Formats: sequence, structure tokens, C-alpha cells
Amino acid sequence: MVYVFRRGSLAIERMLPSIPHTVSKMMEGPRDKVEYIHQKRVWAHAVFFLRQEMELYQTFLEALRVKM
Repeated sequence: MVYVFRRGSLAIERMLPSIPHTVSKMMEGPRDKVEYIHQKRVWAHAVFFLRQEMELYQTFLEALRVKM
């Protein structure tokens, strides 16, 4: 893996996660009744999103260890 760093800076840019629309709707109304098929799709999107975020976080920590 190749890491690219700015010289002399440990500053971290603030980035907001791009939460899928279906997941954000589920977060707004978690107790809303939804058909099983739609609920299954939303859960699949949520799991994919969280795994993606976890992978990005682990990559970030690895890069930070390299920079230190």
C-alpha cells in the first residue's frame, strides 16, 4: 500500500460519512412498520455501509501509525 502525506502536518480533514438514503430513513423512524423485503434491503445497506466505514477507519489508523 502507498501512503501520501502532507509535510509537517498531522491535521485531519473533516469528512462526513455518506449514509445511504434508505439507512437514513430507517434511522429517522426506527419503529416505523416496513415490509420484510424492504427491511431486509435496508439492513443489507446498513451492514455494507458500516463495514465500509470500519475498513476506512482501520486504513486511517494504519496510515497514522506509519506517519508517526
